Amino acid sequence: MEDRPPSAPVSEPAAPPECVPVARPDPLPRRGPEAPPSPIRTACYVDFENLFYRVAESGREFNTPRAVRSLNALSRRICGEGFAHTAVYANWDSLTARARFAQNDWAQVGWRTVAVPTREDHVSDRTVKNLVDFVMSLDILEEARDRGFEHFFLVTGDADFCEVVERLKRLHRQVTVVALKTSMSYRLRQAADRFFLWEIEEISGKATFPLRPAQRPPRVSRGLRRDPDASELELLRQALSAAQDDVGGAQVDWETVRDDYYLPLAGCAPEEADSLVRDLAQAGFVLLEPQRVRDGSRRHFLRIPV
Repeated sequence: MEDRPPSAPVSEPAAPPECVPVARPDPLPRRGPEAPPSPIRTACYVDFENLFYRVAESGREFNTPRAVRSLNALSRRICGEGFAHTAVYANWDSLTARARFAQNDWAQVGWRTVAVPTREDHVSDRTVKNLVDFVMSLDILEEARDRGFEHFFLVTGDADFCEVVERLKRLHRQVTVVALKTSMSYRLRQAADRFFLWEIEEISGKATFPLRPAQRPPRVSRGLRRDPDASELELLRQALSAAQDDVGGAQVDWETVRDDYYLPLAGCAPEEADSLVRDLAQAGFVLLEPQRVRDGSRRHFLRIPV
């Protein structure tokens, strides 16, 4: 009998690997419509003399409503809403000879007007320093610190504001500079995050207050629709808001709001609208503030308390 090599021991089959459950990622949450980005709080500061004298030198008249409308449209385009704070600076007394109503024009569209005196040498009877730049710079930096504005619009072309712009950027604020093309400093343009240039024709021309009839907005504002469930006060609030957007100011006289915005919404006669707003004013729901306008007449400007 032949010798055979010993057969290799039969190994037992290996146990199957232990099954480890695979962790499955959680299903992605369903996305609804994305919320629009929150608007940015903005403030606008105007060095009015920097604009006014350039326009006057060209032989034209500065048009406040046109400039304000342009600034508001720019703010809505960049930041999503209009300005939370506005201020315009000038030595108003020095402008009176050329523009008697300049300060009233800015106040009538809802802007804070700041009167800055000019320092003079009483011995030589000459002007030493215009303090507009200094006072405006102090207000900008204080309000950047205390009021939480995220985006600053500076309407000036003066290179003296370069340091203010640099300080705002160190505070992580955005800065947009708006100026006339003929007065924009190259250094200021380089310092700002963005800049926009006006032609003189864009902010000049004869301005009438209130805006009628040539400058009156369309009788039915775009996007203005009547809500059948809205109360009369809500319709009035909607009409005033549309008028403020179109006119470019916080204050709009009641006649303009009524004729161009409220009547198309409410579908009533002017006499009914007048009676309604008088009743609401007596009840304290709205305010009708009388103000004297350029032609010497008095008009009632509509306000609705927040």
